[in-house]
Amino acid sequence: MTLKKKDLSIKKTHNHGIMSIKENEIMEHVIDIDKKDYIDECKEIVKTTIALEKIELSDHELTLLTEEIMDTSLSIGGDYSRENIRYIAVQYVRKQFLPRFQKAHKGG
Repeated sequence: MTLKKKDLSIKKTHNHGIMSIKENEIMEHVIDIDKKDYIDECKEIVKTTIALEKIELSDHELTLLTEEIMDTSLSIGGDYSRENIRYIAVQYVRKQFLPRFQKAHKGG
């Protein structure tokens, strides 16, 4: 897996303490991973994991859920590894995510 560092950094101005982003400097902790490269594999992991609890979603719902799980993984400092995606999917199942998920994506 190749990770791309954003070509951005934060610079504090002396006037008002305003934070701004300056191009062409690297922030070590900002990482961009393109979901498109991993969505199919992650969807299969999520589908298999939720199927253990006899939960079935439409392809559209599965895509939305998978993207949400992928975003969650990155937001907690993880990546799209099988272990991370499966772990978060299991947590969604344990926390009975389905009603909340369906309400959040009603009509979507």
